[in-house]
Amino acid sequence: MTPDISFIPLRVLIEGHDSEGNLVLADNQLAAVFVRLHGAHHDPQHNGWWYLEAGFGKCDIQAAPLFRTPEEAGAWIGQILTGKPAQFAKSSLRNRTGLRSAPSAHPLGRRQRTGPSRRLARPARSRVTFVTVVTARCRQDASIGAWEDRTMMLGNSTDPELTDLVQRSEQANAALMRGDMKTYCDLVTLADDFMLMSPFGGTPTSAADYTPERMDAMGRFFKNGTFEQDVLQAYICADMAVLAIIERAHVEVGGLPAQDWALRVTLVYRRDGAEWRLAHRHADPLVGGVSLEQAAALARGEAPSPQRDLQGSAPGR
Repeated sequence: MTPDISFIPLRVLIEGHDSEGNLVLADNQLAAVFVRLHGAHHDPQHNGWWYLEAGFGKCDIQAAPLFRTPEEAGAWIGQILTGKPAQFAKSSLRNRTGLRSAPSAHPLGRRQRTGPSRRLARPARSRVTFVTVVTARCRQDASIGAWEDRTMMLGNSTDPELTDLVQRSEQANAALMRGDMKTYCDLVTLADDFMLMSPFGGTPTSAADYTPERMDAMGRFFKNGTFEQDVLQAYICADMAVLAIIERAHVEVGGLPAQDWALRVTLVYRRDGAEWRLAHRHADPLVGGVSLEQAAALARGEAPSPQRDLQGSAPGR
């Protein structure tokens, strides 16, 4: 049975420059990575053609052809996986690229190995690390079904590291709402390049800003709070995890009476050895939404209330 072939476009770093690429999925399983050749870096006669940068399982072919379109490459992947004779591949090598008659012209401009038959030998592939990047391309639909084991809503996830990160995030922020900075710091380690974009706005802060004095001030800034979080989406890959969360607290903040605070939050964790470190936090208090006029006023820098400047006094969260 012919597998269902789909594509996820992405950029692939090849020998110091970005190349247009496609993940090729067969029945929602990653089968191959193709990159598009560019005349500025490769033989001009192959400009725009698609090259197998990495194949997996049966698709790990050392002498793969070039393809004019991703669809041609996908059809070839389908042939390989179904065990059909790869006539398409032979046709591509002999009749379309001319590589058999011109073995000195390697599509990637690399020095090739040739044997007695002078057939094109596939060069050593660059080491490729795949990460799930949270961009507009990472949309929740069937096209990323191959990542479901490691990129999914937490409610359906059995990934122990992802589950642990979500639990630690909730426990740490619950401690913070009580002013318990020791527990917070025990549960969350900031990356050296950590950046916070606070719900109070203003200039983002970095790890260097979080001195012991500032951490103590944060413990005094939040008091007597309760906390819970709703995980909207959670993503994880080998070295990065992203949590999209609604945080809901009832807490005294900066000397104000206790009230409900709901924040839309994105947390980015990065693996450092055996430890996950918080690399980025971005929060805003717009869970309930604002009108166009209110958003316009904020964009003009008009504070909702001139009586209190929390942004200037907040130690950050």
